[in-house]
Amino acid sequence: MKLRLGIIGSLILMILIIGCSGSSPSHPRYGSLVGVMTWQYKSGISFVVVGENISLRQGGTELKNIKYETYTNGQGNFEFSNVVPGDYIIFAVYIPGWGKWEIPITIEAGKQSTMALTYYNAEPLY
Repeated sequence: MKLRLGIIGSLILMILIIGCSGSSPSHPRYGSLVGVMTWQYKSGISFVVVGENISLRQGGTELKNIKYETYTNGQGNFEFSNVVPGDYIIFAVYIPGWGKWEIPITIEAGKQSTMALTYYNAEPLY
């Protein structure tokens, strides 16, 4: 009887260990995107763009197609985490009324994509 309980107990322990290790997926279901937004003059002077709204859109660039939205931080960095894999358009207006970025990107499960958005301009007016 002792031997039989030992074998059954060992089998239960093995099932618990296999069950626990199998519950965490080997490939995460989501992807992410990190990047930075900068402004650079022809002279090489550049600065980061702080507080800029950036969105990931699907199915077009209209407001109704926004799936994820964020802002650049104090260092010009932005991040989208836990993004459902798929094809998106990065949308950002760098000068309201003057120009915008509409850049296609594919987010893949388990991967981090990177993007540098840089606006190149003539010399500053000062």
